[in-house]
This record gives sequence, C-alpha cells and structure tokens, in this order.
Amino acid sequence: MIDLVQEIGDNLKSQNMMISTAESLTGGLLSSQFCEISGSSEWFAGGIVCYQDEIKEMLGVEKSFMETNGAVNCKTAYTLAKNIALKFNTEIGVSLTGIAGPSTDSKNTPVGTVHIGFYSEKDSECKKFCFNGTRNQIRKKSVQEAMNMILNKIK
Repeated sequence: MIDLVQEIGDNLKSQNMMISTAESLTGGLLSSQFCEISGSSEWFAGGIVCYQDEIKEMLGVEKSFMETNGAVNCKTAYTLAKNIALKFNTEIGVSLTGIAGPSTDSKNTPVGTVHIGFYSEKDSECKKFCFNGTRNQIRKKSVQEAMNMILNKIK
C-alpha cells in the first residue's frame, strides 16, 4: 500500500494540491496510511474521524437526514468529502462511511456496505461498495478503494 500512497503523494505534490479526509468506519486508517510517507505534510492537511453521527453533523450532515436515512449513503459521503475540503481549505476531500461489522446499524444496513466520497471543485463522485470479510478486512479494503479512487481522479 505504501507504493500507492507514494504515488498519490507524488501526484498531489506535483500538482500543488492538498487533500483532507473525513473517516467514519475506517477510524483514521486512511490518514494513518498517508502519514506513513515522509514529507506527506506537503500534500496531506489532516483529517477528522467522524465516527459518531454528532461529529458528522459538525461536518454538515443534517441530523434529520441521518435519522431518516442513516449515515451510510452517498449523500452523507459526498457532504463529508465536500465539507472537509472546505473546512481544511484543501483542493480535495475524501470521506468513508460504512458498516464494518460484525453488527449492523439501526437501519439494518448490511455489513460490508461502504460509501466513499471524493470532492474537488472540478470532479466529485460517490461510490458504493459491498465488501465481505472481517471487520478489519472491510476497513482495509475500504482504504484501498479510497486510494484507488483518489489516484484515478488526480492522474
């Protein structure tokens, strides 16, 4: 994974771009991977672990929306990605929200359901994934897919 992180960093640095993260189910795992690279502060501003819904609210996800729809959906992922970029003043924001298991949420969202949001002024996207595996496997697969998405968007 380090090679992928290095490639992301090299691309962001060469384009003079910064990235920030809002992570729910991954609990900072993506940010941690970014910090494995020496000099990552040149392209990674930081992130927020928004595990509880109250923290997602602080990043602009409406409480009433989450009460009705839950926190695991594309609208939440997009809102988190956009607002983390705006709050951290970065060109790119990335978010991850989902159910790593072994239990589900109040909306009975299946374990392994993950939404990854990507935001920049010129390109935004949300992708839904359905992963199998243990809690840690789902979290690691989520980070891997987020990094793939980032690299595809910035190349």
